[in-house]
Amino acid sequence: MRVYTRKTPSFTITYNIYNAKTKNTIGIPQGATMSRSRLIFIVFYFTAVLITVVHLRTASNKIFYRYRSGYIAQSKLKQQLWKRQLQLQMLKNPDAISEHTNDNRPGK
Repeated sequence: MRVYTRKTPSFTITYNIYNAKTKNTIGIPQGATMSRSRLIFIVFYFTAVLITVVHLRTASNKIFYRYRSGYIAQSKLKQQLWKRQLQLQMLKNPDAISEHTNDNRPGK
């Protein structure tokens, strides 16, 4: 096993170049440990990210539902309007409606 030590003004880092028993790779510091406060920070960070993702998805689904329900209501109102327009035209001039429907028959 070859070990290289690099000294900097503030700290010393020791790297394993290759260790056949542990199969360490280049660039992994020996004795690299994570402090408890850093671990707690990471756990809280990922928890906050996941809560935010769930909130955004829920909000997106609610907005999409409101959009689609409004679109469906608008379509129903258009159909009612067309039906009332046809009823009004039949009251004004029933011959024009019957001529229009007779022209569009598939048999003729």
